[in-house]
Amino acid sequence: MFQTTLQVWLQQFDNEWLIRFFQLITALGYPQFFFLFLLAVVFGISFRKGFILLLLIMWTTVVTILLKEAFELPRPYMVSEQVQLWDGGVDTDVAILKDGSATHFFELLPKQTTDYFKNKTIPNGFPSGHTSIAIAFWGALGLLFRKKWLNFIVIPLIFLIPFSRVYLGVHFVADILGGYLIGGIMLWSFYKLVINPSSLKIYMQTHRHKFAFDIKTFLILIPPIIGFLLLEDSKYLIAAGVPLGFGLGFLIIAEKGLPIETGSLFHRMSKVLSAVAIFVLTILILDIIAKAINISDNRLYIFVKYILAAFNIAALATLLHFRLQWSKREKHEGL
Repeated sequence: MFQTTLQVWLQQFDNEWLIRFFQLITALGYPQFFFLFLLAVVFGISFRKGFILLLLIMWTTVVTILLKEAFELPRPYMVSEQVQLWDGGVDTDVAILKDGSATHFFELLPKQTTDYFKNKTIPNGFPSGHTSIAIAFWGALGLLFRKKWLNFIVIPLIFLIPFSRVYLGVHFVADILGGYLIGGIMLWSFYKLVINPSSLKIYMQTHRHKFAFDIKTFLILIPPIIGFLLLEDSKYLIAAGVPLGFGLGFLIIAEKGLPIETGSLFHRMSKVLSAVAIFVLTILILDIIAKAINISDNRLYIFVKYILAAFNIAALATLLHFRLQWSKREKHEGL
């Protein structure tokens, strides 16, 4: 499972259009895509279901990254000169071994290979984040909306995204299987908690959520704090800060009543675009202030920046939509 034989064989088919196709498929697993997609779901389709997807991505991302940091295993293109790296989203500034892969399918990476990369600053491979998030996110999307036509999109992506990682030289088969395991566990956990039909029906019919230290609050607050404390690389702080900020905004809005899915296509598009504008404007203003007082690279600042930007999306943008009558609020009592 840590061999590079499959990658080398697949990369014989190096047609330019095939490479571009799988680069496009793999782009569907990067944070930039999920950020825009989630905003479209939250403000254009369903605020409540979009929030579930956000929580699921947050939990899956934090667990996957923590495991990556724990195992510290390299990627195929790092351990074999024969494997080409065709994914521009992965850091290439690492030393590459001539041949440090496993020789048999069920064999682990050689000790000299793992020792060589241990404690080096590399984009760790195992488990595959693209894979864990693919099965969790796209699987949950299908379960939440339950549209037959949607299955023709989510099912192929659950297999194509992981395959693209192997073809592009970024992951071993073991990485993919590990990602499937993590993503499957996270999807199953959320299904048992909220995505199953009975729990989802209650959640969707509850328009107000009183703040309490319950499972809902735990799901929102704990993973980002764990992420901040344990993830040393600042580039991962967006995965902790954004969900925490959005979650806090959600809790505040839910006190008086969540928005219901109404409005014309124009209003829905306007809500999405205004949310993006508020997020970008918040980041720009905070970065200007941080640069002036020389704290731009501070971990705490980066974490707080994404918390505030996401909080403004959930709370400020939603209040703006109420004021402009782009959204309506049910006044029923909730849990």
